Amino acid sequence: MDILEFLTVKEFAKKLKVERDMVYKWIDVGRVKAIKLTDGKRPSWRIPFAELKRMHAQAYNEELINENN
Repeated sequence: MDILEFLTVKEFAKKLKVERDMVYKWIDVGRVKAIKLTDGKRPSWRIPFAELKRMHAQAYNEELINENN
């Protein structure tokens, strides 16, 4: 997968094994960078694939820290 590819919120949530609502919250608070495609009650978002890699790396680092404490 090319680093310039984008994921939908549904795809992103599935890969991280979290609910879509959690991803929307992360977007709202700035934890996940995303591009808004449409406005409305439930806007359409796309998340760069690089964000998935970053979240995986962050989770891995947090796991290592917890193991060492």
